[in-house]
Amino acid sequence: VSGVPGDYRFMILHKDNTVGMYLSDGSAVPSWKGISIDETINSMPELKQLGDLKVWVVRTPSRTVLFPENGGKPLYDRSDKKGIARDSDFEVARKGKIAVTCIDGKKRKIKL
Repeated sequence: VSGVPGDYRFMILHKDNTVGMYLSDGSAVPSWKGISIDETINSMPELKQLGDLKVWVVRTPSRTVLFPENGGKPLYDRSDKKGIARDSDFEVARKGKIAVTCIDGKKRKIKL
């Protein structure tokens, strides 16, 4: 919901592993830059408020990737041991960082 009565938005996870955002009339949201990654997206993205920042949390079989509110290039996308684990929770930490569980099982604070 965009905050304007009757102005609804919805997302579709397409067969080509991209995520589109559309207005209630079926047209694409003009400001939406899309979400796309090489690895299969397991579920619909979740919009999370992390401090002053809204991010889309996209989970794959091996990791979690964070995208900005309007889609586009990932804010955080690593597949090494410092990548975000696919089942990680998020906690706002100090100095603009967030606490996550990484692929190697360690808790780390990352800056977006």
